Amino acid sequence: DNPLMGMLSFLNVWFASFLFNGFLVAEKDVVWPFRAMFYFLPMKWCMRSMVYLEYSESTFKGATLNATDSSEYVCPAGL
Repeated sequence: DNPLMGMLSFLNVWFASFLFNGFLVAEKDVVWPFRAMFYFLPMKWCMRSMVYLEYSESTFKGATLNATDSSEYVCPAGL
C-alpha cells in the first residue's frame, strides 16, 4: 500500500542483482546463503549474454599475435 516501500524494495533487489552478478564480488568469495543469489537473480545471466553478444564476432584492427606468447595480442608502435 505504501509506494515508498515498494520503491525501496525494488532498489534493494536491483542493488543485490548488481552486487551478486559476478563483476563486483566473485562468486567464490561469498558465503553459501548469499551465494544462492548468484543462481536465481537474472542479472548474472543477462550481463554474461550481453558481453558475449557485444564481443563474440568483433574484429579489432592493428593488433597482431604476440610471437613469444600465442595467447596475447600486441599493437605495433605506430598505432
